[in-house]
Amino acid sequence: MKRPSRRAVLTASGMALTMSIAGCLEEESDPDGSGDEDDSRDESLEDMLELPSDVESALAYLYDPDGPVSIHLHHDPQSVEGMMTGTDEITEVLDGSSEVEWFLRAEGVDEAEELPYTIWTGSFDLNADIDGTEYDEFTLVDIPDETNLAFATDGAVGLAGIKSYLESVLTAYSDDEQPYLASREDIVSVLNAVTTESGGIAVEGELLETELSDELDESDELSAEQLPDVLGFQQEQQADEDIEWTFAGWYEDGAAEYTDGFATLIENLYALEMEDGESSTDDELVVVNKTESYVPPEERPDPPGIPQYDGYDAETDEVLFKFTDGDEFDVEQFEIEIEEETLDVDWTRGNETISEGTVIGIPWDVIEPGDSMTVSFESPDGRGSHGVGTNVPFQFPINIEIDPETDTATIYYHDGPPLSGDSLSIDVYDDQGPRHDDPTRTVDVTDSFEPGDTKQVEDVDFDYVIRVAYERTDGETVTIGGAHLTPPGNFEITFDTDQETATVTYPEAGHQDGQRTTEVPNESTLSAESYEIRLNGEPTETQFTENGDSLEPGEELTVAGVKIGDRVSVHWVGDGGPDTILSAVSTPTVSFEYSYDESAETLTIEHGGGDTIDMELIAFEGYIDGEQQVREPTEEVTELEPGETITLDEIDVEAFIDIAFDGQSLDNVHVFEVAEKQ
Repeated sequence: MKRPSRRAVLTASGMALTMSIAGCLEEESDPDGSGDEDDSRDESLEDMLELPSDVESALAYLYDPDGPVSIHLHHDPQSVEGMMTGTDEITEVLDGSSEVEWFLRAEGVDEAEELPYTIWTGSFDLNADIDGTEYDEFTLVDIPDETNLAFATDGAVGLAGIKSYLESVLTAYSDDEQPYLASREDIVSVLNAVTTESGGIAVEGELLETELSDELDESDELSAEQLPDVLGFQQEQQADEDIEWTFAGWYEDGAAEYTDGFATLIENLYALEMEDGESSTDDELVVVNKTESYVPPEERPDPPGIPQYDGYDAETDEVLFKFTDGDEFDVEQFEIEIEEETLDVDWTRGNETISEGTVIGIPWDVIEPGDSMTVSFESPDGRGSHGVGTNVPFQFPINIEIDPETDTATIYYHDGPPLSGDSLSIDVYDDQGPRHDDPTRTVDVTDSFEPGDTKQVEDVDFDYVIRVAYERTDGETVTIGGAHLTPPGNFEITFDTDQETATVTYPEAGHQDGQRTTEVPNESTLSAESYEIRLNGEPTETQFTENGDSLEPGEELTVAGVKIGDRVSVHWVGDGGPDTILSAVSTPTVSFEYSYDESAETLTIEHGGGDTIDMELIAFEGYIDGEQQVREPTEEVTELEPGETITLDEIDVEAFIDIAFDGQSLDNVHVFEVAEKQ
């Protein structure tokens, strides 16, 4: 059983709060309005609260919500401009000198598409040209370019949210109505127990039950009866020091009988071992404190990598995926979703742990090419829960070869599940890539296509593109194989930058990137005079013909004088030629070290050793903020020497970045793996 995800209740990090209100803070008030409050109205709430004074005064502006809420308190002093990180609307409303001390956010059920009500403390000065509506000491202003958002301030407190709600809050405050928490001893007691100088969270049990309903239904260790009426949480950690956790639960019927159940709840929700936790009860309140030893990044286990397609098992009718790296973790820490639906079949293939090289199997009848697959992993130390999402890259082991004498292409299907002919088509593109709107012609496939089968396409030539297309059950068409038609023969090019050489090999087994070469038939003997090796476009002194008329599988040729950035290529010079078969650039031999600042969303890359890098030939591209994007270093450098660093901005923690030199990958990094190690 996988533990319920703690992400539903852990949403109070500084970045989470910043992003939730980004773009909504826009108003200012007279700086001389100090926000003096009606002591008679707030006296009862202030007597109840045992919180930092700024927080106590701010909670006076929290009035009756529409339903159960979670309350997040976060202390992170900074300028408004710095916090908004590029949002223009804030600078149109507030003066650049405005500063924020505390963020207080109240969020209810199903408010993902609406702005949560947020209270800020600090100092706020409106720009001189801003007009608004006066409510006693407060000024209410509209957010520019937003239809229903507003900001109100008295200079010391800022209120951000839906305009109609802010109007009701300010009216209630002016009418001396009691704030919401004045009648909520349960929430106040929990906040008092968990809130520190850096913040705290309180979540009403009804909201918690709604958020965790699926996990509770599937769990054999948890039940709704264990949930408190109010749950509180806070985590404290100074740099390189132990982590201090505080949890509090309010049980209206008395906390004593729920102490053990509350500890079990925390253990499962937060993936913490609670045997050494310290518990105490006081009437309706139970408090649990837990200290977790700090583990330096270099001593932490490596998180799992992204599983890659690894073939098909005909006996079990499963599509196989292999984890590419990572230390050993319990399989129960993983969850797989296909098309956003949790996979409820056994995919473990008997594995009790997941590590580098582990192969899992997903039944062919529950997955198809183009499906989105998310593998979620919850770290055993409770530091984080992450999801790695991707579209299933079903590029099956399909080879396509052309016979230049007959102008016929043969498609070989080496390994994979049986495919129905009704779902397949072969698209042919004349001298153009497959991303064009329409193929030149389409060849229908009437019968099934199974491993070992071949299909033929006539009247083709070099530079044609053939795409094997699969029509999904939802009607979408995806590519499962294909090739840009090139002359016979698959070659490999490797470089030795120290020796300044390149080795061109005609391998003994057919070569196809990402596929298991043992599954592909041996290459045939070729005519050596039909092939030519070139360095930067010019024929090299040594050619395959020096070894005879035949080019046998396993034969190789060494090219000297190859420097970093030089291009070595293999060309067909026989019938229909010349035509480029393979081209590769000598890339620098380097290693990289990475560090990540999640609050600033910056990835720092250090040249860890090796050759000097020509930065004009480097590109940083990958899956960033949910889409393919390119980033440029913030520094202007032409060369990167060992020990030097560069920085990429606006990189989210789930980003996957590839570092390419002249189009060829040097390294790639999944940012959350870097964050896990820090």
